[in-house]
Amino acid sequence: MPPFVERGWYGQDKRWWPLLLILLPISALLFSIAVLRRAWLSRSACEIVEPPILVVGNISLGGTGKTPLLAAMVQLLRLKGWTPGVVSRGYGGQTTHYPLLVSSEVSAQQCGDEPRLLVDKTQVPLVVDPNRSRAVAYLLAHCHCDVVLSDDGLQHYALSRDIEIAVLDGQRGVGNGFLFPAGPLREPLTRLHQVDFPVVNVAGPLHASLNSLTEQLVEMRMEPMAFVHVATGARTALQDMPSEQLWQVYCGIGNPQRFFMTLAQQGICYEPHVFPDHYNYSPADFTEWAEDYILMTEKDAVKCRQFAGEHWYYLAVEAHLPPDFIDRLDALLLKVKAHKVIDR
Repeated sequence: MPPFVERGWYGQDKRWWPLLLILLPISALLFSIAVLRRAWLSRSACEIVEPPILVVGNISLGGTGKTPLLAAMVQLLRLKGWTPGVVSRGYGGQTTHYPLLVSSEVSAQQCGDEPRLLVDKTQVPLVVDPNRSRAVAYLLAHCHCDVVLSDDGLQHYALSRDIEIAVLDGQRGVGNGFLFPAGPLREPLTRLHQVDFPVVNVAGPLHASLNSLTEQLVEMRMEPMAFVHVATGARTALQDMPSEQLWQVYCGIGNPQRFFMTLAQQGICYEPHVFPDHYNYSPADFTEWAEDYILMTEKDAVKCRQFAGEHWYYLAVEAHLPPDFIDRLDALLLKVKAHKVIDR
């Protein structure tokens, strides 16, 4: 999406509001199609008796922090005694063979950057397939797991689900509240009242557009942990990196400004290089700065390991959630599992 359109969505450039108003009829048409599509697919969804299926997604375009949340949930569910598995569409992956079980031999270019990141970070069994129902069936047939997490599957209604989590950007909120293309929303705001847990990625005061949801929101905070060498995985503590170091920062994620804000909060000096979300890097993208100190997100780094230079690092971050969130989620999963056993 052109940057000027996003600036209009989020009120950063009011000059484009007339254009967004012109796009409202298209948004209304797409809304009608989405409602009919949801009703049809939900009715014909593939019913998988067990285990519980938990969908993590968002109702807006752009990055909200789904991948760090999924990684944190995998670890927290394990602490509660669950054995999770993940299915993903594998956006940006170039494989022609589905379903694809992501192993150490599968590259980010084949499976997509987010699945590669999740497997590297958590060693969770993960299957990539645009057909989520087929992915779940393959995962259950080849891996032991007693709960399935569907990555970015909130609008994939062909897959039945037991629990839904929607992730929101606390800084940008939901923008002007309009559906695409007049606004950033994939579904109406009322959809947030239907999910089990609306999770907000907080980095400061909540955006005013989220005020009506304050009592429901589960706050997630991202904490920078270390600088990690892209090629070797060696970790360097944040305080051990020279504070005067100038970094060339490469960023190809849905909301690069959030990453830049994190760097500023850490006092990191940098020159930004912004690329489209899920950008497939090549050595040519780094020719001018290959010998400099380069910093990127972990999502970018999984696509650069094969040609990373001596001073290439990514900033490792972790999602932190309230303790009562995983307790509530655990209780809901146990309830769902008990019902599934009775129904069977």
